[in-house]
Amino acid sequence: MAVPPKYHKHFVSRKGEVLQSIVSECGGFDHVTISFPRTDIKDSKVLLKGSKEAVLSAKSKILDIVKELVSVVCCL
Repeated sequence: MAVPPKYHKHFVSRKGEVLQSIVSECGGFDHVTISFPRTDIKDSKVLLKGSKEAVLSAKSKILDIVKELVSVVCCL
């Protein structure tokens, strides 16, 4: 999936708190893994692996968070 690089740090900062929360809500590391590119690489590609249901759920949660971040930035 694609996530604009400017939002990546929201997911990976504070020891990946947001990512860990998403993975936990989607069944844990046994069901889904999410990989963002290194911070020095400006790539929008985010890799999701796991069962179909867990990947779709994680993707939905990530898209909701990005949509929220976009609305907050647009309204400031």
